[in-house]
Amino acid sequence: MGYENKGRPFIRDYKWVLNTSVEYDQDRFAAVDRFRNPDFERNWNENVNIKANNLIVDASTGLFKSDMNKVIYKITKREKGTDVNGYQQDLTLNKNFKRYQLLANGFLSNNNRSFQRSNWQKLSVNQYYTSRYLVPGVEYSKEFNAIRDSLNRITTSLMNFEQLKAYIKSNDTLAVRFFADYAYRSDYEVYRSEFALNSIAQTLQFGAGGVLKKNHELNALFTYRDLNNSVGPTPLPNEENVTGRLDWNASVLKRHVRSEITITTGTGRELKKQYVFQSVPSGMGNFVWKDFNKDGKQDLNEFVEKVYNDTLEYIKVFVPTDEYTKAYANTYNQRIDITAPRSWRTSESWSKKMVARLSNLSSWTVSKKITDDDFAKRFLPFVQSIDESKLLSFQQVIRSTFFYNRANPLYGLEGGLLLNNSKVFLNQGFDKRSQREWNCVARYNLTSYSSVKIGGLDGLKISASDFLTSKNYEIYYKRINPEIAFQPRNSFRLTLLGGATFKKNRHALGNNEKVELYDGGLEMKVNKLSQRTITTTIKYIRINAALNGTQESTAIGYELLEALLPGNNYTWNLTWQEKLTNGLQFSFSYEGRKSESSKTIHIGRMQLSALF
Repeated sequence: MGYENKGRPFIRDYKWVLNTSVEYDQDRFAAVDRFRNPDFERNWNENVNIKANNLIVDASTGLFKSDMNKVIYKITKREKGTDVNGYQQDLTLNKNFKRYQLLANGFLSNNNRSFQRSNWQKLSVNQYYTSRYLVPGVEYSKEFNAIRDSLNRITTSLMNFEQLKAYIKSNDTLAVRFFADYAYRSDYEVYRSEFALNSIAQTLQFGAGGVLKKNHELNALFTYRDLNNSVGPTPLPNEENVTGRLDWNASVLKRHVRSEITITTGTGRELKKQYVFQSVPSGMGNFVWKDFNKDGKQDLNEFVEKVYNDTLEYIKVFVPTDEYTKAYANTYNQRIDITAPRSWRTSESWSKKMVARLSNLSSWTVSKKITDDDFAKRFLPFVQSIDESKLLSFQQVIRSTFFYNRANPLYGLEGGLLLNNSKVFLNQGFDKRSQREWNCVARYNLTSYSSVKIGGLDGLKISASDFLTSKNYEIYYKRINPEIAFQPRNSFRLTLLGGATFKKNRHALGNNEKVELYDGGLEMKVNKLSQRTITTTIKYIRINAALNGTQESTAIGYELLEALLPGNNYTWNLTWQEKLTNGLQFSFSYEGRKSESSKTIHIGRMQLSALF
């Protein structure tokens, strides 16, 4: 509870403001969602695991004219069991003198406990002058945190730095924006119960951007940072980093062709990595562990990408080592959206009417980390012939989809290409993955309540590793999957599913394994707008396999059989989402599968969410 006075006339255009409040939280209180400032616990050096009655009393007063003209002082007293017992003071002083602006803030925090004392000191002063074209300024900031034991010895610190920055930027009224700044920062560490200089960082930044000829927007940012780590009592190697970013958004031909390009680059020291698999809750992971050799140990070649949700799921976590190498990191990302002029849809020319129904959406992403300083290999995305000894990681994703009658409710056709190639160098060796896939989907509404859709794809999936050779494969696959849907009401839909998939492993060291999967099923969806959604699917999958000596319980067998077994297989699932009240939502999901030579697997999850 509290009292707030939003302002009473005091002097000239200033108002006197006053605010005071008292908050009490029991030790059994637990917040459903975070409602405090992210730095709240850190500023008190609080142990969030300690539960105790919490009393917070604060008061603030000052003069207010605008955000740029105010002086506000705030003091807070807090008691939380044996964990927190202290004060915080906060002073804000903002003053405008015509073209000159001062922004200042000071913060003090003390927490006195019987076994430990901590305090925070923060100061920020920013002053600048606004001219017609330029805005020069100087900013000083400092943070000091010290945690002391009962003998007044400094044991640790969360932050201790001092920074001075000078900058100049363009006035906001200019069409072209630009800025430049230079910052000098000193960081300190705790050494032998005292503070000692740890590192000195110098950072130089440039940036510019604006709209060119109405249809082009260009923004660029460049940063250079020199970090001296050798000045402290525990010296580390010095670092020199260069980063840059370029964004170019353009539209031509009356916005019928729109392009977005982003290029980022960076130079610095890169940690060599290795990866491990971390267990996560069911439904949250991308990998599952299959004990192929039945020894009860988790080997790297026994983790495979999941097909169905499982009871034990994992994510791949890259763990840094203590080995560094100088690297050049670059990313190129482009997205193009092409549509035909709408006016052609009513043209008398049949060719224009045909073209007016076409559209395309394409994207191209290339990400590289290399040690080669060759300009073309670093910045040109189509230059990909890089010596393996100078490659740390590479990934390229190309996705392009053509649409015919994209927005037509009666019928439509789409076809696309997906290329996904990646290669990463780890401590263990190289790990390569690639995928190429052509796909096509045709849809047609038979009546107002029934429709048919036929999809097909042709693809190639390759896994190549020089340290996990048992997971190497080169699988060609084809699939066709027709669907017929009936929707007599908006709240109910029934879909008949079917499909056939043909796979073959053509790896040079493989056994020419072949697998055929035939499936049919039924999907039902019940939907009541803004209240509930229930979806259930039942499938029968017949698998004919000729593995030619390759065991089913291997990474290749798992990939070919899609986590099932030869013969008759059944899968089913149920998803139910229910809105109980405003902000309270319940969700339930259940999945099951059964192969004729294995036990039935059941997986269920429930979740209750409160939304604010």
